[in-house]
Amino acid sequence: MVDGVEFCHNDLFRAVHDIFGHVMLGHGFGPKGEFLAAFCHMHTYSRDVRPILFTEQIGQICWFFYGPHLLDGAGALPGPGDPGHLPPSRRPYPEQKVFAFPARFLDAFTSLFQPERSPDD
Repeated sequence: MVDGVEFCHNDLFRAVHDIFGHVMLGHGFGPKGEFLAAFCHMHTYSRDVRPILFTEQIGQICWFFYGPHLLDGAGALPGPGDPGHLPPSRRPYPEQKVFAFPARFLDAFTSLFQPERSPDD
């Protein structure tokens, strides 16, 4: 409870994500910054918890920035200045998710952050 407002576990989880994933490391709040923050935040939890964290963060980030509610009649994502573009400040925030994405999605996500090895490594 802070100033009469009751916080749930997810509120605290989000605060930790923002502090340790964004503020402390200087990652922005656009898609790239959110992906970097989520990747960094994952390493503060055991491997068993990471699929849930992936769902909570990456699933919601993708819906917020690229979800079907943003697409035009042709299925394209309008950009700034295009008719139908909805700036982030006016977008709805996704509902909480209560499932774990299949491991292959988490594996594909984490592989984006692995440095490529040269044949000599």
